[in-house]
Amino acid sequence: MAGFFKKLFSKEDDKPFLIDYNEIPGYLDTTENELSKKLHESTESSKKEVYGAIDALNKKAEAILSVKIGDNAEIPPRVRTVVEKSIPGFSGSLKKALPESLSDDPEEYYTSLVNLVSGVGKCLSSQGKYIHAAFPAEIKDIKSSVAVIGREINSMNGVIKPAIEKRGKISEVRKAYQDIDSLYPEYFGASDETKGLELKLSSNESELEKIAEMISECRKSPEFQEYERYLLRISSLLEEKEELKDSYHLSAANVSNVFRKIIYAAEKDGNSKFAKDLYSFDSLLISGGKKDTESLLTQYSGLYPEIKRYMDANPGTLKNKSEERLLCAPDALPVQISDICSKYGSVSDEIRHLKELVSSFEQAEKLSVLEGRFEEIKKENNFNSSRIFSLLKRQEEISEIFSEYCDKLESAMSDLSEKKTLIENMPVC
Repeated sequence: MAGFFKKLFSKEDDKPFLIDYNEIPGYLDTTENELSKKLHESTESSKKEVYGAIDALNKKAEAILSVKIGDNAEIPPRVRTVVEKSIPGFSGSLKKALPESLSDDPEEYYTSLVNLVSGVGKCLSSQGKYIHAAFPAEIKDIKSSVAVIGREINSMNGVIKPAIEKRGKISEVRKAYQDIDSLYPEYFGASDETKGLELKLSSNESELEKIAEMISECRKSPEFQEYERYLLRISSLLEEKEELKDSYHLSAANVSNVFRKIIYAAEKDGNSKFAKDLYSFDSLLISGGKKDTESLLTQYSGLYPEIKRYMDANPGTLKNKSEERLLCAPDALPVQISDICSKYGSVSDEIRHLKELVSSFEQAEKLSVLEGRFEEIKKENNFNSSRIFSLLKRQEEISEIFSEYCDKLESAMSDLSEKKTLIENMPVC
């Protein structure tokens, strides 16, 4: 504290005012205390006169209610009527303009007196101007009491107005100082978080290297090589299974086109039972899901003679070689369907068996855990990298704002001290 007092009272006015950043709050408190002391001294010296004048005004406001216009007074009747009607309102307005008490705060005290003089002035310029015509001495007496308060206000003007202005400057400095301090938690919080995330990134990178080595070793093991061969076989069988499904549906679609024509012809001939049985077979043939192949083919063998009869009776029923190949003989379609279904069943059984073998490989399970952890760390690293970028960008923004706040603080201090101010040991972001 001694440092800035010495600088504050230095006579070397041509030199800039130097103050340490950390001494600014103390300097402001001292300046504000001295200012408050001057304000209180200024207002205290006026209170005796002011309270006396207010008391007098209250009494005069009450006394004017009792005054009467003499019968011999040379006042026109119309003016007399206006004056008599104005007195009660004038007295009430005058009392209302007078405060019941005055604040101990110098600024509030000063403002109350200014409002008092303004309020009484309005009373005198409104109802008072009519009353003045009949009671000039009373109005003059009221004005004299107001003048007492006015003189006290004038005597305070030299202290109050500069003090109010200076308090505003102190507030500006305090705000600028607080603005700088408010940036520190966010700036250093971002800095600490960045360091923590960078350490985590480094740690994660080391773990990723170790996991990558373990994955590589796992993939090179004989057990895993066998596991991959099984997976390749399963993939190949799944493709074969899809091809068999496509072959089945293509064959079913080919004969279904013919069956619909035959069903139409049978219904037209009145052969409704056959039409219904063929429709049922066709629906089962083209439907999805697992089928009882033996039952399906038995049903077909009973229908084929009638199917053959309708095809012979209508030579245009078969439109392409695929339809001819599947329906040319009683066993053509059954052989095709049986062959596809048999192969489909064998492929499905082999897939199921291989999947059971695959599920028993410990190396595969270990690899799955390692790869899962590897992806988890990569995802975490991506998030942390993005977060670090945002934090660094925010620190840059804070640094720019910080520089602006420092300039504002020096400017506000220069305005308060009324000379160029240089702040030493200014913090840095």
